Amino acid sequence: MKSKILILYILLFCSGCKTTFENFNKKSEKNQLEFIANNLHGLTGSNLGNFIYQLQLENVDFLKYNLLFKEKLQNSQFAYDFYILTDLLIQYPENKIYLESILSSNTSIWDSGNWGDKLWEIISDNNLEVSSSNYYSVNEGIKNYDFTEFLSEKIANDELGTNPLLMINYDIVDYENGKLIETIDTLNIKQIDYLPKSKSIPVFGKRGKDGKIDILTK
Repeated sequence: MKSKILILYILLFCSGCKTTFENFNKKSEKNQLEFIANNLHGLTGSNLGNFIYQLQLENVDFLKYNLLFKEKLQNSQFAYDFYILTDLLIQYPENKIYLESILSSNTSIWDSGNWGDKLWEIISDNNLEVSSSNYYSVNEGIKNYDFTEFLSEKIANDELGTNPLLMINYDIVDYENGKLIETIDTLNIKQIDYLPKSKSIPVFGKRGKDGKIDILTK
């Protein structure tokens, strides 16, 4: 049932886009600029992706609106938005230095989950020089973690305690107090995400007093 509702939503959205985009290429340059700017302002996630897709169907010259999309990226707060906008902007060589800067300074936003992985692939494919964290290195778009360094950094920043909740591949895993590193060292880690103490306590109560770590394995 949920999948049917989602499909209906996507169809309705795309239908709305088609109506909205009618006669787009007949608008004046000023009106086209205003149309794109107004839509970009409030769109995120799949809505943003669908909007860009519709612009592509209209054969829009994205370079004319390069500044608008750079500003959108600079204010983005979601990994998917970083991915879709980077994939668009990297088509133009003049954006390389800008992308290197904005991606390096916002890894905490985009470097998580599948979209983070896909972004590292874009970075690798286009030879972008983007800073990685102290606790992992990136080779050809693939991250290699130093979990001891990760935990030390988060404890030093008071984001995690010594015995955080541990979730591996979406399942909570119990471990002996003080034995977290030994537990993790047996894993082939693909991705590490975490919920700091300030956010995990309201969700998990006392169980979240040391934060929560989420690990995906390869």
